[in-house]
Amino acid sequence: MAESVNDALDQCSQEGTDSEVKNSQKKQKYYKCCAKKAYTSFICKNCGAPFHDSCARRLIEKKGLSFMDEVYVKCCEKPASEMDNELSQNINIQLKEENIKMRYENLLLQKEIEHLKYVLVESQKNKELLFNEMSDKNIILRKNNKFLAERITQLQNGPIEKSWKQNQKKQSKQS
Repeated sequence: MAESVNDALDQCSQEGTDSEVKNSQKKQKYYKCCAKKAYTSFICKNCGAPFHDSCARRLIEKKGLSFMDEVYVKCCEKPASEMDNELSQNINIQLKEENIKMRYENLLLQKEIEHLKYVLVESQKNKELLFNEMSDKNIILRKNNKFLAERITQLQNGPIEKSWKQNQKKQSKQS
C-alpha cells in the first residue's frame, strides 16, 4: 500500500508539473522570426496596448492594471474600436470647427477686400476731383497773373509813370 501511495503521490506531482508546463506554454509567445525564442508579454484586452511582463506587474499598483488571464490585462475602460471611434469623432469635430473658422475668416477677408476696393474707387474719384479743381484754380491764377502783368505794363507806360521816369532820367543826368 505504501507503494501505491508513493506511486499516487508521484503521479500527482507529475501531473502537476505537466499542467504547469502546459500553463507556462500558454503564457509564452514565440517570435515570428525565431520560433524557438519565447517572450512573455501582456496585451490590453480593450485597447490592444502591449506591456512587458515587468512593466505590467509594476503598473498594477500605480495605474490599476489588472490581469485577466495569462495573456490579457485590462489597462483602460474602453475597447480600442470605441477609442478609435471617439478619436475619429473628436478629429471630425475639430476639422468641422477649423472649417467653420476658415469660412468665417474667408468671409471677413472678402468683406475687407470689398471695403478696400470701395476705398480705392472713392480715393480715385477724390483724386480726379482734386486734380480738376487744381486745374481750374491754375487757370484762374494764370488769368489773374496775365491781368496783373497787363496792369503793371499799363501803369509803367501810363502818364504818372512817364513823368516819374522822366524825372529819374533828369536826376541821373544831373548827377
